[in-house]
Amino acid sequence: MNTITQILSASALLLVPSIILIVIHLFTKKRQEDIPTEGKLKNLFVMSKDTAIKDSMPIADWRGIALESLKLTQETKSYCSRTVLKDLTAENLGTRDYIVGKWRLDFVNPDRYHISQELWDVELGDIYDEWVTIGRENYQNAGLWARIDGLNDELNMALLVDNMLDIVRNEEPVSSEVYQYDGGRYLLLEYGAQVSGEVIRRFLESYKDLEGPCEIQIWISLETGLFVKGTIIFKGETPDGGLVQGEVHQMFTSYDADVKVSAPPWLNLEPDSEGNLRVVNTKVPILPHHP
Repeated sequence: MNTITQILSASALLLVPSIILIVIHLFTKKRQEDIPTEGKLKNLFVMSKDTAIKDSMPIADWRGIALESLKLTQETKSYCSRTVLKDLTAENLGTRDYIVGKWRLDFVNPDRYHISQELWDVELGDIYDEWVTIGRENYQNAGLWARIDGLNDELNMALLVDNMLDIVRNEEPVSSEVYQYDGGRYLLLEYGAQVSGEVIRRFLESYKDLEGPCEIQIWISLETGLFVKGTIIFKGETPDGGLVQGEVHQMFTSYDADVKVSAPPWLNLEPDSEGNLRVVNTKVPILPHHP
């Protein structure tokens, strides 16, 4: 075997691992693209330090990655999200994994929201409703669609990825590590903070007066450079002395997908001459979320 042949053979052997990694990457990417949005959100909900594998390769320039991710994420035109609130002090929610509220969001920049809300109440049980907000117009469905402007503005803002962007933009993490999960690699930034209303308020208004410690975890995909999950773990007291302990999980996916948010094609309730809502159509239009 001559020298050139030996070099080519050696090069081929070196290329084999790279080719295998490329094939794995493309297969994983294709598999992720085939998963429906709900499946992606559920998968991200399960992702945690306990379910992911810590990478032995440290990230030297985590700050550069975070800054680039800020830019990429805030430039996206649309995305889908799921927010889950857990109340770990509510023993009667044990069979529901302590989940007291869930919100599914389809968002199109700058001001188009489609949100489905599921809440749990001690007396009423499960409560479902949804709404579409387009600019200042708000269409509410609590069984029948009606236009009721001025609702949900604060909650709409609380469900956006902007809250995580603000944390990374303004706070200093206490740690930065890389984890592997379901074929992907993620930068995990962890923050420690006192919950003094401002951080929590941006997520859920009902906890704006909570005082106590919290941990914030933010996950960034090293493959896409986009924010994919934020978790707040909080514990503290309310102004009336009640103990609150819980978690907020926000998952984001389908960035720049063909997400559409439109007003319902017709309304079930319309105001009469005196301004009172009257039923004008009993057929309720269905507005599906992005698949």
